[in-house]
Amino acid sequence: MSCCKYLNDCRRHEKRYSALKIFYAVELLTFIIRFIVICIDLSNKTVRETNATFSAIIFILECIASVPLILSNLVYFCISLCPREVPDKHYLRTYLYPRTCLRFSMVTCFDCKCYHEHPAGIHLTRLAILVVCFCMRFTAFILGALCATKFNPICVPYTVLSSVFLILSLAALLIEMLHFHVFWNFRPFNNESDRLRQRARGFLKYVPYNMIYTERVKLFDITSPELGCQCDSTGLAHTILYHSATLLPKIPLPPVIDGKVIVAYHITTNELAIEISKNGFPLDEHKAVADYIYFTLNAPLAEANDIPTREAIIYVRLCLDHVLQVSNETEFYFNLEIHKKKTPEPKALELMPERRIKVKFPRQIENWIIVFLKDENKDIHPIAYQGLI
Repeated sequence: MSCCKYLNDCRRHEKRYSALKIFYAVELLTFIIRFIVICIDLSNKTVRETNATFSAIIFILECIASVPLILSNLVYFCISLCPREVPDKHYLRTYLYPRTCLRFSMVTCFDCKCYHEHPAGIHLTRLAILVVCFCMRFTAFILGALCATKFNPICVPYTVLSSVFLILSLAALLIEMLHFHVFWNFRPFNNESDRLRQRARGFLKYVPYNMIYTERVKLFDITSPELGCQCDSTGLAHTILYHSATLLPKIPLPPVIDGKVIVAYHITTNELAIEISKNGFPLDEHKAVADYIYFTLNAPLAEANDIPTREAIIYVRLCLDHVLQVSNETEFYFNLEIHKKKTPEPKALELMPERRIKVKFPRQIENWIIVFLKDENKDIHPIAYQGLI
């Protein structure tokens, strides 16, 4: 029960972040102890004549599994001592330290194509490496136990110490997995009934407000490879984490053309956002998207609309099909005869010059992610995810 309570406490970023620091500091000390014990075994004349192979393999496995992680942790500890305030906020991209160093400190210094559309892959890479290293440590422990059984008392000290230290490594690995789960499976609710409610087909996830790019850049700007550039990504997670909606008006908005897939925004209240996550966007009696539902190409434009309370922003991926541009509000409806007579009949409307967009069928709304603007979540903080997004 105490272990479960501790893991539950680790849902808060302060506890989780501190626990990982402590475990990895202990990992450094335990590696030094194991390294000394193995070196003593290797230097023993009796060992060299009997089980040199066992000790040599254990030594290699320990070095491969532990040294890279220890070096990366040392780099991270050095980076964590650097100031986190952006020295000049007039620039869109100001780096406090090389991004490569930050990625190395998280053992994620790889550049896979999937990271562009699926940022969670960066964190999954770290978890995969940690699992492989733990398996190598466990293999070394098994070899040590076999050696101790066959050549007692050789390898007995290493086996005993390794059995204890493996428990600490397993605890650190579990917290790392919890660290991944808390963010990428974020739920802004506290009771289980909310957690177990139904989900709409296209609803992907919630993202905490303090993790979107606009908020993270207030602390530091280290993972913004495409801010200010014409990025053709239609990944919702990519848009949320690497692009600032408040800076979009300074960038020319791309033209909306037939058949194009775009990322748009819908501003609403918390209650309606929760309802949309459960049942999808509202439909009319003809199973078409309700006429009062529209999307915008940037968040500030949506902010200016006549909405009583701005509590949630929904990032939506739209497949437009055939688009018709209209110039006034009276034509911004699908059920008008002038639209029905057109060939082909429009499946999306764009109101100019406001650049507001409506889609006709729910299937054109492929998926969406919800961010509550007034979320005061304490389980997640940007500082705990440096180098992982």
